Amino acid sequence: MGWIGHGEVVPEFEQAAFALQTQDEISDVVQTDFGFHIIQLIEKKAEETQSFDSVEDKVALHYQQDKAERLISDKAEELANLAFENPDSLELAAEALGVEIKKIGPVTRVNQREDWILKNQPFMAAAFDPENIEHKKNSELLKLDDEHYAVLRVAEYIPSEEQDNEMSLYNFKLAGLISGKDYSYISLVNSGGEVLTLTLGQYLGEIQLVDLRLTEAIFKKDDGKFMIIDFNNQVRETDDY
Repeated sequence: MGWIGHGEVVPEFEQAAFALQTQDEISDVVQTDFGFHIIQLIEKKAEETQSFDSVEDKVALHYQQDKAERLISDKAEELANLAFENPDSLELAAEALGVEIKKIGPVTRVNQREDWILKNQPFMAAAFDPENIEHKKNSELLKLDDEHYAVLRVAEYIPSEEQDNEMSLYNFKLAGLISGKDYSYISLVNSGGEVLTLTLGQYLGEIQLVDLRLTEAIFKKDDGKFMIIDFNNQVRETDDY
């Protein structure tokens, strides 16, 4: 398995490995959470101690990265608390953190705009979450990526004609998906908690379930285009898939 150092393997394995003293010495059977092991010492060398000058830049970079990560985490936690304590407004949280509220709109489920946040799945899922739409309160803290967090608040919601249709895919969440050799189906749940099960070839309103992926269900529209729903409850329309 190559060279190992202290702290790189589980304690039981490390203790047995570093107890070996002579070349080709073989340990007794060692049991860990990963199974049973017999260890043979091929070669042993003393740990090398690097001078501070040789690692100074790496240490400084690691320190700055760690400091930045802690700052982001602390600010994200503060944002979450302020947004929760003042659910009807983002202004107090923005003022306390020294950030600007960004207003975006109108936003559709199928966006053609280039703004990166409109292509972010956690953000779009929260923007069209029925609870956020109904109550118009601050959302939970959203982790957009490793460096960006957000809280959103829906100011106004204007349903489209398609979204008014109770059999529209936009009014369902994907709750289950089974893709098998002999039988494949999905389970959809509407806002009232009712479960609808569809097998391949069946229709939801005017769209037909035509294919399944690991985390997605694909429907075909009358115009030949496709609608895809995933477990993040994102619905997107596409010319092909």
